[in-house]
Amino acid sequence: MKRLIWADSLKGILIILVVLGHAIQETLKAGCFDNHLWNMIYSFHMPAFMAISGFLNYRTRDWSKTNRLSMIYRRFQQLMIPFFCWALIKILIYPPYHINRFVNAILFPDGAFWFLWVLFFIFVFFYVGDWIAEKLRIKQELIIAVLCLVLVLLMVFVDIRILGFQFIAYYFLFYSIGYYLHKYNKVITSKKWLLVVMTMGWAVMAWFWNMHKLPSFLFSIPLPTSLMQYSYRFLTALIAIYVLFGVSSKVLDGNKKWNVPMLQLGRISLGIYTSHILLMPFIIKGIMVFTQNITLVIILAFIIALAVSWILVWLLGKWKITAKFLLGKI
Repeated sequence: MKRLIWADSLKGILIILVVLGHAIQETLKAGCFDNHLWNMIYSFHMPAFMAISGFLNYRTRDWSKTNRLSMIYRRFQQLMIPFFCWALIKILIYPPYHINRFVNAILFPDGAFWFLWVLFFIFVFFYVGDWIAEKLRIKQELIIAVLCLVLVLLMVFVDIRILGFQFIAYYFLFYSIGYYLHKYNKVITSKKWLLVVMTMGWAVMAWFWNMHKLPSFLFSIPLPTSLMQYSYRFLTALIAIYVLFGVSSKVLDGNKKWNVPMLQLGRISLGIYTSHILLMPFIIKGIMVFTQNITLVIILAFIIALAVSWILVWLLGKWKITAKFLLGKI
């Protein structure tokens, strides 16, 4: 199956933002929540990753002719085996060495590498929804919409945290959006004026976006704070995704020289994601030996972590066993 150049290139841009975001977070610690650049990055980058995954899943699937269990097993090899392997490596690198840490990495995967865990279970949920739709002879869209609603209601009003449920419920929405943006691709606009207006709208919303706080101008609305916060976060990310898909499918769909690094990064984004998480604390500690300038630390940490991760992934890809167990190459 021929790869979509623009989708891989967009993943490359997004993984760059992931590394930059983690450089800011690891340097500023809790102070990152009040950093506008960090907030703007986090307002859309992971939802966009999920949307791309859903978009590509529609492109590559023919579930009527495919054994769903074999596809789930394939995704397990691509996502969950690397998740467990990197979780174990993290425990070995960062003491104390205790079995409870590995258990907690499973019970509460949001500590690190959560994206792999969440994407796998979103994939499973979507396959189950598709299977139910087929058995009941109901449109897939209806079943997925009901599943989205149930997951969101549980996330908002029950606040289930174990096994990464809150992330699965939230990002299932974006995965589904990406899937249906491909199925109904005519809704993606190429009108420059609309994309400019939506970009400006996202910039304003992202400026007031905060992971743990609701914008002050929404306090007066008589609705539960958690519902308002999730709604604001969802709308901000949705606008960004729509703009990104509209722009990327036109601007990034080619092998131009300036686009090649983005394209290459996008194709190894899983490895960049996992490896830079382990490297970042060491890199920042090393930089801080020479300088305490926060801005310089963030810039250097970002550049070094991205470069070293790229080299590490290239080396891991040279051996079949590391490519399979750490990079999900099967």
